[in-house]
Amino acid sequence: MSRVSTSSLKLRLGLPDLPRMGRVRRVFQRSRAPLMKLQYRRRAVTASLAVAAAAVGLAVTAPAAHASPEDPTHGVVGSYSATQPGDIVVDSATHRGYITQYGGPTSSLSVVDTKTGKSVGTIDGVVGYPSALAVDSDLGRAYVSSSYGGAISIVDTKTGKVEKTVTLSEKNPDGSRPQINDVVVDPTTHRAYFSDYKSGNIRVVDPNAADAVSSILVDKSATPTKLAFDSVRGFLYIADTNFFDENYGRTLWQADVRKGGALKSIVRADNLYPVDVDVDTKTGNIYMTDTRATNLWAITPAGAVLSKTTLSPTAIPNGVVVDAAAGIAYVADVMNGHLWSVDLTTRATTALTDTKVPALEKVKNLALDTSTGAIASTTNGGKVTVVAAYPLPATVELPAAQVGKAYSQKLTAADTRAAFALTNGTLPGGLSLAQDGTISGTPTAVGSVTVEITAKSVLSRASSVTIVVSEGPVGPVDPGNPGTGTGSLGNLPGLGSLGR
Repeated sequence: MSRVSTSSLKLRLGLPDLPRMGRVRRVFQRSRAPLMKLQYRRRAVTASLAVAAAAVGLAVTAPAAHASPEDPTHGVVGSYSATQPGDIVVDSATHRGYITQYGGPTSSLSVVDTKTGKSVGTIDGVVGYPSALAVDSDLGRAYVSSSYGGAISIVDTKTGKVEKTVTLSEKNPDGSRPQINDVVVDPTTHRAYFSDYKSGNIRVVDPNAADAVSSILVDKSATPTKLAFDSVRGFLYIADTNFFDENYGRTLWQADVRKGGALKSIVRADNLYPVDVDVDTKTGNIYMTDTRATNLWAITPAGAVLSKTTLSPTAIPNGVVVDAAAGIAYVADVMNGHLWSVDLTTRATTALTDTKVPALEKVKNLALDTSTGAIASTTNGGKVTVVAAYPLPATVELPAAQVGKAYSQKLTAADTRAAFALTNGTLPGGLSLAQDGTISGTPTAVGSVTVEITAKSVLSRASSVTIVVSEGPVGPVDPGNPGTGTGSLGNLPGLGSLGR
């Protein structure tokens, strides 16, 4: 069931200098204010979008660029307890999230529905001490690695059963056990890449060759930890934290794995302490969290550092996910127990304090459902929580509608994946609402109605809309033939005939 919140915004038709909305207060909303009437006024040029306030479900408020003081920007879709939840990955095609449960020699995965935030079961029998997960939606596979040894589990996500176990490596050259820290999948070639920070290798499993295993040596001194994959450009990114050799430096590597796997160091710095990494597939830029003064690095594929951002003096960032469709990077703040959003264009940061709820205390790992924008997370406190943005309508200026004149304007929402629906009342005669938020048609009459439009996503927001329609333009009066300026006035009462 959708959780619906409402807010107060204004849409002005044909007026300049639209005032910005204020910052939001922390408050729970439990009632819907009356909807505004849709009024048509002769010669009027104003239309406003006013959103009444009502929040259903677990959510508190935070500052938002286009929100009224009552609006939360994000809300908790659902949350539940799991056994030592660790890494998390989302299959956006099925809206299923898979979470490692660190249970020792015998372990399992927890499965969450990212549309509801509810647990939908477990998958037993995966490798012990599970450390990382990746999913291949096309093949219906999930890969589960272990932090204690070179064995991995391959799970059939359709049946929820372990399909097979594959050994990446029995022992490293120094006799130590492999320790796999992360795994990613190339959705085009379907190869899976595993970081083995004990040996400095990336282990590769190729399902096209009966899950044959090969290796890419990053560097003999490397300690590869977190991975990210650019599915558009075919680049594998490797965060090298250098646990063992201070003279070696900390590095972000790039491997062109679709063209032979050539490796190059794109960033190397002593002040680099990488924690997690993700890619904006639209631009190719890499976003990397860091535990020191720079909390988030933005780096181009060529290695240029675009920005180094400190979220707050107290922030300890961990997981990062990039929502390319929304133009936002989300960062988990373990210390403060909430999420941050970073605008991918301006690099502006916002503390999403509306996500500072018990379910996100000590939040650490994040995964994104790219089809809905929902963010699944795990915490050190043993919670699996799904968070989503309310599709808050943006402030828009619209021209006035006129009777008899074709009209087309589009409402917009912060989440471009939201769908619009007319949920109460009737639009003016001649106008209709499309699912993408376009109001179009030719107004036919003047009158008053009440209308509610809801932007629907994982979380939904209902808005009451007032549109002002003016009468159609009045044509000029025909003055007729002006004549020559001479002639007879005829017989006027009381004057008789003037003649010439």
